[in-house]
Amino acid sequence: MQKAKYFALALALAGALSGCGGGGSGSSPGTFDEFYGSWKNSVGSCGKEGSDWAGGRYYFNSVGVLTLTATSIESKRIYFSDDKCTTKAGATTQTGTLQWSQGSSTGRSNVARVLITGQGFTASADGDGTGITMSSASKSVIGEVQKYLLDVADGKLCSGSDTKTVDTDGYPTVIEGAYCLSR
Repeated sequence: MQKAKYFALALALAGALSGCGGGGSGSSPGTFDEFYGSWKNSVGSCGKEGSDWAGGRYYFNSVGVLTLTATSIESKRIYFSDDKCTTKAGATTQTGTLQWSQGSSTGRSNVARVLITGQGFTASADGDGTGITMSSASKSVIGEVQKYLLDVADGKLCSGSDTKTVDTDGYPTVIEGAYCLSR
């Protein structure tokens, strides 16, 4: 995976996700409890992984889980060895540390800015899979810093990672055309 897309993969998970509208819900401004927990994406069509981290040997159907806590992030994604996404190859797990701060985006409430620092990227057979072989490119995520804007709307975690519109601290300012994950 390209360095600039480290957790874009985690949050977009192949781009087969639905958009969301409206502002956040539940928590009072300044708290981030509603963001914590495990978030999943819907299953999309089977697609081929890029060649830069595993030589283009694997396929995915957007199966994955993103887990957020007050201090950490973990993203697990399932891969397949066939173009029908029926023969499980294994999984990758990306980990990082999180720093939360209050953000804003027009028409949304309790928006969070998150600073993610990559800690690790591992591959496994994950149960009945055969295992995944990765290139050294995957190690480049360690220490990489990414900035995102998050909002929970209609029970979905939505992210803004558009680097074209950023604030003075380098965080995105809009969650528009966002990718969203569900509980």
